[in-house]
Amino acid sequence: MKIYLFLLAIFISITCFCQEKNLIEIRTCFKSLEGVNEIKRLIDLSNNNLDDPVILAYNYTGKLMILDYFNNPFKKYNVFKTKTKQMDSIVSTNPKNIEIRLLRYVLQKNSPYFLKYNSDLRSDLNYIKSNLYKENENLQFYIETLLIQFNNERSSNPS
Repeated sequence: MKIYLFLLAIFISITCFCQEKNLIEIRTCFKSLEGVNEIKRLIDLSNNNLDDPVILAYNYTGKLMILDYFNNPFKKYNVFKTKTKQMDSIVSTNPKNIEIRLLRYVLQKNSPYFLKYNSDLRSDLNYIKSNLYKENENLQFYIETLLIQFNNERSSNPS
Protein backbone atom coordinates (compact mmCIF):
# COMPACT_ATOMS: atom_id res chain seq x y z
CA MET A 1 0.00 0.00 0.00
CA LYS A 2 2.83 2.41 0.82
CA ILE A 3 4.40 1.79 -2.58
CA TYR A 4 1.14 2.80 -4.31
CA LEU A 5 0.91 6.00 -2.29
CA PHE A 6 4.55 6.74 -3.06
CA LEU A 7 4.01 6.18 -6.80
CA LEU A 8 0.88 8.32 -6.72
CA ALA A 9 2.81 11.13 -5.02
CA ILE A 10 5.55 10.93 -7.65
CA PHE A 11 2.99 10.96 -10.48
CA ILE A 12 1.26 14.02 -9.04
CA SER A 13 4.60 15.81 -8.57
CA ILE A 14 5.67 15.11 -12.14
CA THR A 15 2.31 16.22 -13.51
CA CYS A 16 2.46 19.49 -11.55
CA PHE A 17 6.04 20.11 -12.64
CA CYS A 18 5.23 19.50 -16.31
CA GLN A 19 2.18 21.75 -16.11
CA GLU A 20 4.22 24.56 -14.52
CA LYS A 21 6.96 24.12 -17.14
CA ASN A 22 4.33 24.31 -19.89
CA LEU A 23 2.84 27.48 -18.37
CA ILE A 24 6.28 29.12 -18.23
CA GLU A 25 6.83 28.24 -21.90
CA ILE A 26 3.39 29.65 -22.79
CA ARG A 27 4.13 32.89 -20.90
CA THR A 28 7.46 33.26 -22.67
CA CYS A 29 5.78 32.70 -26.02
CA PHE A 30 2.98 35.17 -25.25
CA LYS A 31 5.42 37.84 -24.15
CA SER A 32 7.21 37.71 -27.50
CA LEU A 33 4.27 37.51 -29.91
CA GLU A 34 5.05 39.35 -33.11
CA GLY A 35 3.36 37.49 -35.94
CA VAL A 36 1.16 34.67 -37.06
CA ASN A 37 3.80 31.97 -36.46
CA GLU A 38 4.24 32.95 -32.82
CA ILE A 39 0.47 33.06 -32.33
CA LYS A 40 0.14 29.57 -33.86
CA ARG A 41 2.88 28.37 -31.52
CA LEU A 42 1.01 29.84 -28.53
CA ILE A 43 -2.15 28.00 -29.60
CA ASP A 44 -0.21 24.75 -30.09
CA LEU A 45 1.49 25.02 -26.70
CA SER A 46 -1.76 25.78 -24.94
CA ASN A 47 -3.60 22.92 -26.66
CA ASN A 48 -1.62 20.49 -24.49
CA ASN A 49 -3.48 21.20 -21.26
CA LEU A 50 -6.92 22.72 -21.72
CA ASP A 51 -8.04 21.52 -18.28
CA ASP A 52 -6.09 24.33 -16.64
CA PRO A 53 -8.15 27.57 -16.77
CA VAL A 54 -5.05 29.77 -17.16
CA ILE A 55 -3.76 27.72 -20.09
CA LEU A 56 -7.26 27.65 -21.60
CA ALA A 57 -7.36 31.46 -21.33
CA TYR A 58 -4.05 31.66 -23.22
CA ASN A 59 -5.54 29.34 -25.86
CA TYR A 60 -8.58 31.60 -26.33
CA THR A 61 -6.33 34.65 -26.37
CA GLY A 62 -4.23 33.13 -29.15
CA LYS A 63 -7.33 32.20 -31.13
CA LEU A 64 -8.59 35.77 -30.80
CA MET A 65 -5.24 37.29 -31.75
CA ILE A 66 -4.92 35.17 -34.88
CA LEU A 67 -8.15 36.72 -36.18
CA ASP A 68 -6.03 39.64 -37.40
CA TYR A 69 -4.79 37.28 -40.12
CA PHE A 70 -8.25 36.09 -41.28
CA ASN A 71 -9.75 37.55 -44.45
CA ASN A 72 -13.41 36.64 -44.02
CA PRO A 73 -15.04 39.33 -41.81
CA PHE A 74 -18.07 37.15 -41.02
CA LYS A 75 -15.90 34.30 -39.80
CA LYS A 76 -13.78 36.77 -37.84
CA TYR A 77 -16.84 38.20 -36.14
CA ASN A 78 -18.34 34.80 -35.30
CA VAL A 79 -15.09 33.49 -33.84
CA PHE A 80 -14.62 36.78 -31.97
CA LYS A 81 -18.06 36.58 -30.37
CA THR A 82 -17.65 32.90 -29.43
CA LYS A 83 -14.16 33.22 -27.97
CA THR A 84 -14.87 36.43 -26.05
CA LYS A 85 -17.90 34.78 -24.44
CA GLN A 86 -15.74 31.81 -23.53
CA MET A 87 -13.07 34.13 -22.13
CA ASP A 88 -15.64 35.97 -20.03
CA SER A 89 -16.90 32.62 -18.79
CA ILE A 90 -13.41 31.64 -17.64
CA VAL A 91 -13.10 34.96 -15.80
CA SER A 92 -16.47 34.53 -14.11
CA THR A 93 -15.48 31.00 -13.04
CA ASN A 94 -12.07 32.21 -11.79
CA PRO A 95 -12.65 35.85 -10.79
CA LYS A 96 -9.65 36.00 -8.47
CA ASN A 97 -7.14 34.69 -10.99
CA ILE A 98 -5.05 37.71 -11.84
CA GLU A 99 -3.43 36.17 -14.91
CA ILE A 100 -6.77 35.35 -16.53
CA ARG A 101 -7.96 38.88 -15.78
CA LEU A 102 -4.75 40.19 -17.36
CA LEU A 103 -5.39 38.24 -20.55
CA ARG A 104 -8.94 39.57 -20.80
CA TYR A 105 -7.63 43.09 -20.15
CA VAL A 106 -5.09 42.74 -22.97
CA LEU A 107 -7.79 41.45 -25.32
CA GLN A 108 -10.19 44.25 -24.45
CA LYS A 109 -7.46 46.87 -24.65
CA ASN A 110 -6.55 45.72 -28.16
CA SER A 111 -10.03 45.00 -29.53
CA PRO A 112 -11.43 47.45 -32.06
CA TYR A 113 -13.73 49.90 -30.32
CA PHE A 114 -16.68 49.23 -32.63
CA LEU A 115 -16.85 45.60 -31.41
CA LYS A 116 -17.64 46.95 -27.94
CA TYR A 117 -15.56 44.35 -26.12
CA ASN A 118 -14.30 46.76 -23.48
CA SER A 119 -16.82 46.71 -20.64
CA ASP A 120 -14.43 45.17 -18.11
CA LEU A 121 -11.30 47.12 -18.98
CA ARG A 122 -11.31 49.34 -15.89
CA SER A 123 -12.40 46.68 -13.42
CA ASP A 124 -9.79 44.21 -14.68
CA LEU A 125 -7.00 46.78 -14.53
CA ASN A 126 -8.05 47.91 -11.05
CA TYR A 127 -8.20 44.30 -9.87
CA ILE A 128 -4.77 43.56 -11.33
CA LYS A 129 -3.18 46.65 -9.77
CA SER A 130 -4.75 46.14 -6.36
CA ASN A 131 -3.93 42.42 -6.13
CA LEU A 132 -0.59 42.18 -7.90
CA TYR A 133 1.34 42.24 -4.63
CA LYS A 134 -0.26 38.91 -3.64
CA GLU A 135 1.45 37.04 -6.47
CA ASN A 136 4.96 35.61 -6.50
CA GLU A 137 7.76 37.87 -7.66
CA ASN A 138 8.16 36.22 -11.08
CA LEU A 139 4.47 36.55 -11.91
CA GLN A 140 4.46 40.15 -10.68
CA PHE A 141 7.33 41.01 -13.01
CA TYR A 142 5.69 39.20 -15.93
CA ILE A 143 2.37 41.01 -15.44
CA GLU A 144 4.01 44.42 -15.01
CA THR A 145 6.05 43.85 -18.18
CA LEU A 146 2.96 42.87 -20.16
CA LEU A 147 0.97 45.84 -18.93
CA ILE A 148 3.72 48.19 -20.05
CA GLN A 149 4.20 46.35 -23.35
CA PHE A 150 0.53 46.26 -24.34
CA ASN A 151 -0.22 49.79 -23.13
CA ASN A 152 2.70 51.12 -25.18
CA GLU A 153 1.63 49.18 -28.28
CA ARG A 154 -1.92 50.45 -27.95
CA SER A 155 -0.93 54.07 -27.49
CA SER A 156 1.46 53.99 -30.45
CA ASN A 157 -0.97 52.09 -32.71
CA PRO A 158 -4.58 52.97 -31.93
CA SER A 159 -7.34 51.15 -33.83
